[in-house]
Amino acid sequence: VIVSYGITPVDATPDDDYVATPAVRTVTIPAEQFGPTTSPFVTITNDIITEPTETLKLEIVSVAFADSSAFPGIRNYERNAYDFDTTLWTVTTDPFAVGTIFDDDKRQVTLTALPPLPSLKEGNDYYNLFGNLTLYPVTLTYTGKTNSLAPFEVIVDAIDGTAAFSDDYNYWDTQSSRTYLVAFAGTVGEVQTIYMLYYGDWTVEADETFLVRATNIYHSSGNSGVTIDTSANTAQLWIPNDDAAEVSVNERLLTGNSWYISEGNMDDPVVEIPLHLSQAVDVPVRVEFTIAGLGGYNLPATVPATNATGFVTPVRGTDDISDLPNAQWDNTAGVWWVTIPANTTAGVIQVKVLSDTGWETTEDIGITLVGITDLPPATGRTGKLTVSTTKNTARLVIWNDD
Repeated sequence: VIVSYGITPVDATPDDDYVATPAVRTVTIPAEQFGPTTSPFVTITNDIITEPTETLKLEIVSVAFADSSAFPGIRNYERNAYDFDTTLWTVTTDPFAVGTIFDDDKRQVTLTALPPLPSLKEGNDYYNLFGNLTLYPVTLTYTGKTNSLAPFEVIVDAIDGTAAFSDDYNYWDTQSSRTYLVAFAGTVGEVQTIYMLYYGDWTVEADETFLVRATNIYHSSGNSGVTIDTSANTAQLWIPNDDAAEVSVNERLLTGNSWYISEGNMDDPVVEIPLHLSQAVDVPVRVEFTIAGLGGYNLPATVPATNATGFVTPVRGTDDISDLPNAQWDNTAGVWWVTIPANTTAGVIQVKVLSDTGWETTEDIGITLVGITDLPPATGRTGKLTVSTTKNTARLVIWNDD
């Protein structure tokens, strides 16, 4: 079957947008086949002109035993070289099919940033300036195939994620505004780069992120014809934590890191064993510890249920500890734990002595730090919180005063 078809413009211009000749073309459908071996085609005229999407219509002129389903859907974009291309044919009303010519010559700007680099560090100074192409530049690229109609500026916005503008980061010249203007002459392939300034600190915190986004074009010298490529206008930047903290028991050098307390008769005195973090953490931390007798020491035999506080029914005159007022018991881990508040470096373990009136020898209690965890855990703090290996124990001496 021989099918003759012609091309009729809708809003495409003959010869400017597609080759209009010959006026009538043919395809052959072999015997016992449902379609031609070669699909109907239109040669697209390639250009570098920014223009809207255009359409044309293919119409069957004559056919013997024809079926309009002979026009399979084929989609291609125009190219910037002289080659043959086809377009998308969507059968609408027999015997017509509509072809669409998609423009690929837009004058646009894209924004990109390098991926996070393992060597990138937040630092401890007031700020670190990454003005080095091997670190963290943000690049904007003019992708037009012809020069813009006029110079233009790209409006860039900084958008907080977990990092806060002016607290954690800023533009390299420390602006007070989140909005930044990047000037372009508008030449083909032009690239402009901006750099971000990161404020270093000593706080152990989660890794932080923020966005840099090209949002609009400012035409200071007339319409440039440039737009933002919204599919490639945003970059996420990463500020990795590089601070660490170690928890220890405050030293008492003159007394061998020992705390002394008289047991009293009925008042059950409380002694506080001070804890110290070498750096503040941006969330509360759980400090785990164990207690054990070093001599003449008796702890109530029954410990409380999971995460309860205090001991269960200590026996006065037999047991030496009444309570750990600010600690909780983790029945699964078999440890006690206390909390050091966020953004501080000091905490305490409170030990409540069980007073009695019986004469007895001096009692020694050992407290050993065994673990530290951020609440809640987060990437950036993981592996950065440790227990001191040299200042992790304290000795509490309970003097008999009977």
